[in-house]
This record gives sequence, structure tokens and C-alpha cells, in this order.
Amino acid sequence: MGHHWPLKTAMVRIYAALLIIALAFVGHALGQRAALQDEALRARGVLTRASDRLSGLVDRYRYLPAVLARSADLQAAPDAVSLRLGRIADTSGALAISLLDPQGRIMAHSEAAERPRPLTQDRLWRPSFRRALDGGLGISHEVTPDGQRIFTFEHPVATADGQITGVIAIALDVEEIEGDLRGDRDVIFFTDGNGVIFISNRDQLTLRTMAEPVTEIGQYGGAVPEVSTGRMDRRHGVPVMRGIDVPGLPAEAIHYERQMARIGMQAHILTDTAPALVVARTWGLIGALAGGVAALVLALMSQRRATTLARLAERAAAQGRLEAKVAARTAELSETNLRLSREVDERIQAEAELRRVQGDLVQAGKLTALGEMSAGISHELNQPLTAIQTLADTSQLFVDRAEPGEVRRNLGRISELAQRAGGILKSLRAFARKEGERPVDVDLADVVADALGLLEQRLEGVVVHWAPRPGLMVRGGRVQLQQVVVNLLTNAADAMEGGRAEIFIEIATQADHVTLSVRDTGPGLVEADRIFDPFHTTKPVGQGLGLGLSISYGIVQSFGGQITGANADGGGAIFTVHLTPAAARAAA
Repeated sequence: MGHHWPLKTAMVRIYAALLIIALAFVGHALGQRAALQDEALRARGVLTRASDRLSGLVDRYRYLPAVLARSADLQAAPDAVSLRLGRIADTSGALAISLLDPQGRIMAHSEAAERPRPLTQDRLWRPSFRRALDGGLGISHEVTPDGQRIFTFEHPVATADGQITGVIAIALDVEEIEGDLRGDRDVIFFTDGNGVIFISNRDQLTLRTMAEPVTEIGQYGGAVPEVSTGRMDRRHGVPVMRGIDVPGLPAEAIHYERQMARIGMQAHILTDTAPALVVARTWGLIGALAGGVAALVLALMSQRRATTLARLAERAAAQGRLEAKVAARTAELSETNLRLSREVDERIQAEAELRRVQGDLVQAGKLTALGEMSAGISHELNQPLTAIQTLADTSQLFVDRAEPGEVRRNLGRISELAQRAGGILKSLRAFARKEGERPVDVDLADVVADALGLLEQRLEGVVVHWAPRPGLMVRGGRVQLQQVVVNLLTNAADAMEGGRAEIFIEIATQADHVTLSVRDTGPGLVEADRIFDPFHTTKPVGQGLGLGLSISYGIVQSFGGQITGANADGGGAIFTVHLTPAAARAAA
């Protein structure tokens, strides 16, 4: 036995070293993954708030040119019009307001010593100016010849018979807008359709491009946007941009982007990955320390085992082979019994913990769905509230000028926008309300309409085919059935990203039940027999828990109904919900 002990000691040391290395590697990988995903979640929230903040700042001026275009003061002498425009510019905070003729020549301007003329005489080639001449609202962002970045809103000025006689243009100073974005530790910037960075909270990024070189430079005051490099990669499911060559920016950062079609821009955020790497190294060190402790315990156990075996061998030699065998057998049986008992207890605890975790994940799935809808509705509420503020400001001007007709029209529009905002909040409040478990009579068409209202922002760009059948009552819970419809519509929208997006919603009556079908034009179901299993999902990591259809299945069954899913004949997936009609229940 003495000859084998050095060999065993060497093996124990090798196993200990391998254990330390393995735990350090696993700790580093898990730490990096957790830190990157936490930073990614925070970055998406920061990007959403920054883009909403920019939209709010710009949208404050969206309706002002339309209001000014209807003003009778524009028919006065140019000097009087310029004086009037100057007062409005001072009141609204706009950089400049100009009145142009159909040839793009400035007829009146908000004259002031400290306010230059950012809009030049060559606006005929601007798409925003041509759109205004066509009767619409033109929006553009450009660089003036003196290097000043501006936003412009251009609205036609028309006579009573619809003839366009000019264009009213409002210019906003981008640097003043950027001031509201300063102070964020993340790099935030907004690019236009050419990929040129037009707004940023970092001066060194302005008028750079991460895309192909820009050849049409008239929009940028003759300056050629500088091309910066950076390649996209994914790490633990998080998009990461590497090789960034802009001075003062991290060489590697988490990168997310968000479309802002309303102002023709795309929002971006860069979050440094260095803090995540520090966390990963800390976790790796913790893993190595845990491996060291485990190796020490392993060594002590090995030494204790060797000592115990030596004692047993000496006792066996003294008391005889038979007694040693009996004692060894008895010890082995006792140890096995104890181990089996511990395994049973551990399995019972593991099953209880699994049930608790599954319940927590189901609740987390519900809260996630509510959070996504609330974020979209918050963005949707920003538009009517901004419009209400602008109409209220312009109404004060009309009151001063004793124009009750204009004030009455503005108040009517404010009432419509307030009713729209109230309807959105009413739908959200109804969806968030906790509902009892007992089924009641519910109008199925109203449930579908409420779900479509909640998902209006999410279904932007999706063609929804839906012919309501009001008055068709079924047994169920209004909020819980609404959650089922929201889950089906959200899954359909997610499946159709990047392709033709159409959703077909139909309600049909059968002999003893009512069916609600939701069909999309996506790629269809891959594993149709597993779609209602908990935690089964085909979405990328980090984009769903796989609980939506499982929760919907339980809700429908609790009301005595049934839900099925299959691939449609013409392509895509179709989900059918079978519910008990209220009339059938009453007859029973």
C-alpha cells in the first residue's frame, strides 16, 4: 500500500488542478453571460427612453407650421410678417421661421440679430420642400453652409380653393436638442437614411458614418462624412460591435438600434463591455477559489479514506478474516441505506423547488407581457399628449387675436386626442386588473377589439383582416381571454418578422361551441405536437420564456374550452380556440 500512495497523491493533485481550472472557466463564462445580459437589458431601456425623449422634443413643433399656414397674418406686408414670425419663434423656441414662395425664395423671415437664416434660397431640390408643395408635411434634417445642423418642418400655405401659394418652414437647432441627451454614460446617436450620424451625445461621432461612404453631400453642407469601422458579433446572445476606431469611444461595446420612422432616423446605443469583463474575471476568481476549497476537501477525504482503510486492515488481521468481512458488509449496507435515504430527501426537495420555480416563471412571463405592452402604449400616449400641448399653446395665440373659430376647432381636436388617450389607458387598466376564476358571459368581439387596441404599436406594419361580429357571447373571463388573444397575436407578429405580414382573425359558430381562429403568413410550426409544452420556444435566447401558449392552454381549459394549433393549408400557422356559447350554457 505504501508503494501506491505517492501515485494516488499525484492523481489527487492532478484532479484538483483540473477542478480549479474547470470551475474558473465556468465561473468566467457564467459571469460574463450574466453581466452582458444585464447590461443589454439596461441598454435597451436607455435607448427606448432616449428615442422617446428625442421624439417628444421634435414632435413639439410638428403641428406649429400647419397652424401658422392657416393664419391670415401671412397675407400682410413682408416686414409685418417677419416681425410676427420673429415673435412666434421667440415664444416657441424655434431657431427660425421662414415664409417661402413656390420657387423656394424667402419672402419673410423671423428677423433677429442673433438669429441667422438657416434656410437658403436653394430649397427646390429638397425632398421636404417638394413634399410641402404637394400638400403634405415635409420633414428633413440637414447641415447649413456655415456648419449648423437643423431639423425643418415645412407645410404648404394654400388659398381657400386649395391653390398652394407658398411654404411655411420652421427650423430647429439640433445642438439645443442634443443638450437634453448629454450626461448619459452610454454612447447614444441617431443616424439618417444614409447611415450618417446626425445627432449624438458625443461630439466626435457627429457627421460620421458606420456604413458605406456617402457621395451625395449636399444635405451635409458640402462636408464629406468620415467613415468609421466596426464589425458586429454576438456574444452569449448579445449583439456586440468590435473594432470601433473612433477616439474616446470603447473599442468594444454592446450595440442596439431602434427605428424612428416618424422623424426618418434610427436610434443607436453603444454600451462599454469592460464592466462585464471585470465581472467575468471576478466570477472566474470565485470559481477558482471554490475549486481550491473543493480540492482541499477532496484531499482531506482521500487521506481520511486511506487512514480508515489501514485501520480496517489491521483490525481484520487481528480479529480474523470472517469478522472483518461481516463488519465490512454491515458498514457497506448501512452507508448504502443512508445514501438512499439522503437521495430520497434530496429528490423530494428538488421536485418542490422545481414546482416553485415553474410557478415563478409563469408569473414572470405574465409580467413580461404586461411590461412590453405598457412600453408600447407609453410610446403611443406620447403622440396625443404632445399634440394637445401644441394645440393648447396655439389656442392661446388665437384667443389673443380674438379668433374663436380657430380656438373652437383646436378645442375639438384636443377633446378627440384626450378621448383617444383615455381609451388607451382604459384598455391597459382593464388588462392589468386581476380577474376572478369563475367564468361569466363575455362578448368575444369586444375581447378581440381590446387586444388589437393594446397591440396597436406592436402590430404596426402588419395587415390585420378582421370583421367583428358583435353580440356573440361566450363563457369565460374577459381579461383572461384577452390575455389569450394577446399571446396569439404577439406570437403571430414575431413569426412574420422579415416577411409578408398578414393576420386573419375569424369568429364562427358551430352546433355546440364558438371558434376563434388566428392565422398568420409566417413559416408555420416546426414541432406542432410540442407547442403547448411549458418552456418550449423556437425564439432566440433572451426573447421569450416559452410560457405564453402554455398559459393560454390552461386559461382556455379552465373555461371548459379547447385550443389547438396546426399549419395552415396556404402556409403559416393557425390557432383555433373552442369556447362554450352563453346560450348553450343557459340551456343546459
